[in-house]
Amino acid sequence: MSLNEIPKSELEGELVRLRQQLAEYETIFNAGTIYFWYKDAHNRILRVNNAAAALDGYAPAFFEGKRTEDIFPKEQAAAFYKDDLQVINSGKPKLNNVELHTPSGTNETRWLKISKVPTRDENGQVNGVIAYGFDLSDEEKSEVEVERSKILLESVINGIYDPIFVKDEKHRFLLLNDTMCEMMKKPRSELLGKSDYDFFSKEQADIFWAHDDLILGSNDVDINEEEFTREGQTHTLSTIKSSFINPLTGKRNLVGSIRDITARKQAETELHQLRSYLANIIDSMPSIMIGVDKEGTVTEWNLEAARVTGVKNKDAIGQLLVQVFPRLASDMRGVNKAISTKREVIELKRSYQQDDTTYYEDVIIYPLIAKGLEGAVIRVDDVSERVRIEEMMIQTEKMLSVGGLAAGMAHEINNPLAGMMQTANVMTNRLTLENIPANRAVAESVGTNMTVIHAFMEQRGILRMLEAINDSGERVSGIVENMLSFARKSDAQSSSHNINDLLDKSIELSATDYDLKKQFDFKSISIIKDYAADIPLLPCEAAKIQQVFLNLFRNGAEAMQEAKVAQPTFTVHSYFDQEHDSVCIAIEDNGPGIDDEVRKRIFEPFFTTKPVGIGTGLGLSVSYFIITENHGGEMTVESELGKGARFCIRLPCNSNGEQP
Repeated sequence: MSLNEIPKSELEGELVRLRQQLAEYETIFNAGTIYFWYKDAHNRILRVNNAAAALDGYAPAFFEGKRTEDIFPKEQAAAFYKDDLQVINSGKPKLNNVELHTPSGTNETRWLKISKVPTRDENGQVNGVIAYGFDLSDEEKSEVEVERSKILLESVINGIYDPIFVKDEKHRFLLLNDTMCEMMKKPRSELLGKSDYDFFSKEQADIFWAHDDLILGSNDVDINEEEFTREGQTHTLSTIKSSFINPLTGKRNLVGSIRDITARKQAETELHQLRSYLANIIDSMPSIMIGVDKEGTVTEWNLEAARVTGVKNKDAIGQLLVQVFPRLASDMRGVNKAISTKREVIELKRSYQQDDTTYYEDVIIYPLIAKGLEGAVIRVDDVSERVRIEEMMIQTEKMLSVGGLAAGMAHEINNPLAGMMQTANVMTNRLTLENIPANRAVAESVGTNMTVIHAFMEQRGILRMLEAINDSGERVSGIVENMLSFARKSDAQSSSHNINDLLDKSIELSATDYDLKKQFDFKSISIIKDYAADIPLLPCEAAKIQQVFLNLFRNGAEAMQEAKVAQPTFTVHSYFDQEHDSVCIAIEDNGPGIDDEVRKRIFEPFFTTKPVGIGTGLGLSVSYFIITENHGGEMTVESELGKGARFCIRLPCNSNGEQP
């Protein structure tokens, strides 16, 4: 039935009844001391009853349409609205909350117990809040104080960011703050009186229970990290727990606070992994890497630094650089310079002595300046091998350049040299041989004889001069032949030889050679042989390898004689380097040694320290060329003034295990 179909008399009667009912509700609404406030969802006050209006000293109509911040102090209005929003957003009532209320325009404080319930429209949507309550201020003071203490306690624990809880002796929750409820994802009403077994797996609850029992049985404060799993996610919690005697029950209770440190632990783990990763990178580097602060205290020490110094990482960190790595003490000046200029300090090919050997290193100092911390990283690279290779390359380049000249010079010199030497021999024959008829005939034709001519030539030194011409020619011929060694590789065929046999033959030849020269007795030099027995046969040109050995023995013997060494000695080593499939020879003397400048140039063509006319400067150059170019090997020298010289030769074997 529609409204138009209802008789007018019935409508008027119904309207009268509604007005009577509304009057009754209005009477009830305004009767008594209970306070009523009706607000919409936007914090506007729609109605208040007489009691509520009187509480703040206004008429009810004063409140209608106003917002709470229009009437009450800002902080108080914000607190009211915060509670209203909880009811509006949740759609659930909030009952029996005690609030501190200061009536508008007064300094009087009232304690009110307030309940709030949501109102809904015809579609069931929350559209406002009805708040009602009464004044507690006039009740017994002790009850108010209890309520105040309770409110204060709740305010304090709920104001703490970390979850707070209290358990009784049976591990049941007696008190939880808001943060604890949020962490458990349960309302307080579902948590109070329950234990861990109501929310966690038995295995996890057993761990919590056992740990809590230890706390309940002692007076100690316990700080611990525990794993917490909820809805498949595991968190790391830092807990602080202690026990106390509950004055109401006389039983020991447990109070605890929790802090979720999952993010911090993850960050620590990631930081540790990053540090390990960086440490592995630094430790895997072949360079020495050392971190220092501006005072020179070691902050980083990689494996190469530990290997070189013999000082472990844990023993080096925190120590002064000068104590754990004295060789780098002078680099503190570079550290200070790098920090002050904020630029790298570089020192290349710096030499140092160790075990009577010269080594070279590159030192680079990088400044580190960040967040108020000042320091540097010292990087040290051993470049000794590179320096020696560079020196060898320089020698090779020089020899190759000489090779180009040698080929052309040799042909230009050989022809007139041969004519000169042949003419000298013919002159000697014509001036000395009496049994040649042509010589006698010419002598008689000029009124003399060969005996007189020979005597004249002998007394005037002509024959000695002719012999000197031949000797000089022979020497020049040898020089030309040595020069030709630079211009071409040998066409001689290599065959397999026992390197120890070649060394022995070279020693015998050296002794014979010096006996003939009568300069000194090679046999007076002690020879110490340290030959390995397991050396495979070496494919090589025996004559050229012996030439190298002879050069080394001759030079060493002359050096020891000139230095007047009391007990001249050669020590000859040979061994097989299986890893590189090479035969290695070392010839060492106890002569005067070689200074660094000479050592760098010792394999240069035409470089000699001997007086003019004595040395050609080609002996060691040719030897170097024979080893490196003709045989694909290596030749180096190690020496220091006053400590002899050591020539090292390495020849590729390609033996395939063939033994002599």
